[in-house]
Amino acid sequence: MTTSPQVRQVETVRFGQVAVESNAIIEFVRPILGFEHLKEFALFDHDEDSPFKWLQSLEDPNLAFVVTNPTLFGLKYEFHLPSDACELLGLQSAEDTQVLTIVTIPDDVPAHMTANLLAPIVFHNDTHQAMQIVIEGEDAYTTKVRLIPDQVIKADGLIDLDLLTQHINEAD
Repeated sequence: MTTSPQVRQVETVRFGQVAVESNAIIEFVRPILGFEHLKEFALFDHDEDSPFKWLQSLEDPNLAFVVTNPTLFGLKYEFHLPSDACELLGLQSAEDTQVLTIVTIPDDVPAHMTANLLAPIVFHNDTHQAMQIVIEGEDAYTTKVRLIPDQVIKADGLIDLDLLTQHINEAD
């Protein structure tokens, strides 16, 4: 006999009341920097075709991070995952993981959004455990890497999606 996962009702500021299945709750085994008191999160799609997701705290209804996979924007993003992180998360192979970065979107020019490539969030796909790591010894990564290059931003501040697609395809 198979039992269905329990559903937890969570009140959030951004999404209202949401139902989160117990097997979809992400447990942070090492917390997000600056948010050490928060351990449980859920990941929600922004839109069906969007490269962005929301990492919503289940303990603080006000807190939700915008996250993304920076490679979706044509960025080459590779790093060595420390062995202690692999051990803590129980990772056996790269296929077990999902890596997302926290995105900062400025109010004045949203197209100038940046991703924190220095401190990605690593998820174990099967156990739903996660942790934020700080990449050491990588001079190429910072906390504010632009996702959208200037050449694809139109004069009105909007993104030219055709040029962005072309940019991403050229990066592959």
